[in-house]
Amino acid sequence: MKIPVILTALCLLAACKPVNFAARNQLSIEDRANAVATLRRNAAAYSAGDLKTFRSTLDEESPDLEFDMEEEEARLALFEPTIGVRGARIVSESPGKVAIRYEATIEFRRTGKRSVMDAESVLLRTKTGWAITSTRFLSRPR
Repeated sequence: MKIPVILTALCLLAACKPVNFAARNQLSIEDRANAVATLRRNAAAYSAGDLKTFRSTLDEESPDLEFDMEEEEARLALFEPTIGVRGARIVSESPGKVAIRYEATIEFRRTGKRSVMDAESVLLRTKTGWAITSTRFLSRPR
């Protein structure tokens, strides 16, 4: 009776996905890609003037969520910014939180001016995916 139970347990163990206990707090490649995709979707929505999608990429506790829609629409119409995210890399991670550093490019279509800044955003995992909880700029515009 013990041999079939032991054989069954060994077969079930062989079918299990291996666990790297040293890296148990790391995210999967898919989670990392989804977090970066959320960051890019946020920039694209703002560039397109789609404030509804822009808001959907923000965590409900984010201070960036508190803005007047009419004022922001007027600002977008005045400056027509195009925001880009380049060189995104994960600088810290845990199962429910990730910090991403990147180069933010902002081009103002009306004036033709362009700025580049180093930035870092922190994203949290929510029920619906990843959401940006904070963004800080690490350098002055250049």
